[in-house]
Amino acid sequence: MLSNRESARRSRQRKQQYLEELREQVLELRAEHSQMLSKVSAVSQQFAQLTQENQFLRIHAMDLSQQLQRLNQNITIQQTGGFNSLDHIGVGQLDMPVTSMIFVHSSQPAKHNILPLP
Repeated sequence: MLSNRESARRSRQRKQQYLEELREQVLELRAEHSQMLSKVSAVSQQFAQLTQENQFLRIHAMDLSQQLQRLNQNITIQQTGGFNSLDHIGVGQLDMPVTSMIFVHSSQPAKHNILPLP
C-alpha cells in the first residue's frame, strides 16, 4: 500500500514536471512565432519597397531608351540632312519626362527616398 502511494506520488510529480516542460515549450514557441512574424513583416515590407523601386527603374529605363532613340534619329537626320546647327537636332528633347525618378539611398537598409530629377 505504501509502495503504491509512493509510486502514485512519483507519477504525479513526473506528470507535473512534464506539464511544466510543455508550458515552457509553449512560451518558447510563442516567442519564436512572434519573432518569425516580425521577420516576415520586415521582408514583406522590403519586398514591397524593392518592387516599387523596380517599377520606377523600369519606367526610367524606358524613358532613357526613348530619349536615346530620339537622339539617334536626330543624329541621323543631321548627318543625312546636312544641318550645321544644334537647333536642328532637337536639343529640347533632352529634357527628361516627368515619370523619370532618381533614388537616393538612406542610411536605413531597403528604404529609399524618391526624388524627381531636375
